[in-house]
Amino acid sequence: MLVRGVRQVRKEGELRDLMTKLKRYLPQSISVHGTIDMLLHYGPSMPHTTILSADPPGSCSLVVVTPACSYKGIQSVTVFWSVEEERSEDMAKLLGMIPGLDWSRPVKLYACCIDVITEMDGLVIAGVKQVRRHTISNGHLYTLDKCQLKTPKLNGDFYISSLGPADMEIVRSFWRYSFTETREVHLKMITAFPSVAIRMKSSISLKAKETDVQNKWDNGSMNEKHKDIPEEERNDEETLVSWIHSYKNGLIGNTFTVKEQRRRGLAKVATQTLAHHFLQKGHIPVVAIDSSNTTSIAFHKSMGFKWSGAVEYAIRFPEGTSLKDLEFKLP
Repeated sequence: MLVRGVRQVRKEGELRDLMTKLKRYLPQSISVHGTIDMLLHYGPSMPHTTILSADPPGSCSLVVVTPACSYKGIQSVTVFWSVEEERSEDMAKLLGMIPGLDWSRPVKLYACCIDVITEMDGLVIAGVKQVRRHTISNGHLYTLDKCQLKTPKLNGDFYISSLGPADMEIVRSFWRYSFTETREVHLKMITAFPSVAIRMKSSISLKAKETDVQNKWDNGSMNEKHKDIPEEERNDEETLVSWIHSYKNGLIGNTFTVKEQRRRGLAKVATQTLAHHFLQKGHIPVVAIDSSNTTSIAFHKSMGFKWSGAVEYAIRFPEGTSLKDLEFKLP
């Protein structure tokens, strides 16, 4: 079939068909088909996300998400194609047709599978040859199967809820990669997408709430956003101590527990709870962990997460550009 160019995919049916096709390449295409899945479920919270595929539909495996992150200081894309099925030269031509993307400037390649990033090295796209690639991080993908999930338990004066607007600053302050998303988009991520927050309250009156939360878990009635305790019922004594949330590409992460409450299993409960939510919806929970974060790798392995592949976060530099040309500061 002759490939004419790239086209934006907007209709729900086409997006679902595209996601189904991409699942053939699990988990290599997770960053792309995960984005499509989130777009289908939370479209109003992702107004600037564009999905592009080869035209006519089904003519090749290329799919592009742009922008991949919301920070305005740099262009960003997530790209996938099957390196076994497509010629890299053909993909270079199609990538050069992406509307509004200037390959003569640095481009951030966000959570692209290693095989694709390697194929892009040296490609001439829109007449511009890559001079070098700056790797920000290598991420290992770990997935969890339903049969390995255990029912989470909480002890003491803790309860499960979801993240809300009031949690934005503390969550953002501990997120290593906060530079990739504006505050506005990050706020939408933690409030519109599935999240889990574990809170502590000094009052002994928490016991009834804890029991209610556990009952909801046991009978499977935990709602879409885990808002077991409405935000308006909380008061200043309640403290956010552990959390995890979803990203725009369908991964879960930014798991964190405040120093004073560590070694209580709170992060494990938060992760298992969000993973259970994803599994109930028919989605495989996936995390991307930096290769240098051996503690997080061991933590997820202890819960049954299995290594499934790798992605890379990198910046493609064309001739005449360097890190000095970036408008944001890398961590």
